[in-house]
Amino acid sequence: MADQDSHNKERIERLKRITEIFQDAPFLQRIALAYTTFVRERTIQKNLDVNEIPFKDYSKPYARKRELAGLGSDVDLIFSRLSGTDTMMDSIDDIIFKDLSGVQLFFSNARAKELAGYHNIKGAGKSKVIRQFWGLSPADKDKLDTIVGDQSDDYLTTQL
Repeated sequence: MADQDSHNKERIERLKRITEIFQDAPFLQRIALAYTTFVRERTIQKNLDVNEIPFKDYSKPYARKRELAGLGSDVDLIFSRLSGTDTMMDSIDDIIFKDLSGVQLFFSNARAKELAGYHNIKGAGKSKVIRQFWGLSPADKDKLDTIVGDQSDDYLTTQL
């Protein structure tokens, strides 16, 4: 019985040490950066939503209006005219919780947050078109799993 208790205590201590990797500021920053990068790349470079489906086109009248304004008629969700040179995607920021229990991602620009809400949740324009970009696609989740797995493997190899 004493051997079993000792073994259980040892397992509990090992599990506590394993959970430490998820309460590490550089690790949390790496996760936040990966998430932000995945959203930006998928949204800006590939014009895909969280389900990896191309964004619904702008209505013909709105696309024409954008063309005449020199903005192009393709959906890009960049919104480069927010404030100076900032774009909606540039205003994605993060805060690591003081207790290192997690990280929060948010839009630091109020107008970007508003536009993101329209496109991602409420629906944009007269047709209320939802172009859900905020989140992880299946491919994004796989890449994030790899990052977490690699970090865990490194920790287990060096610390246990």
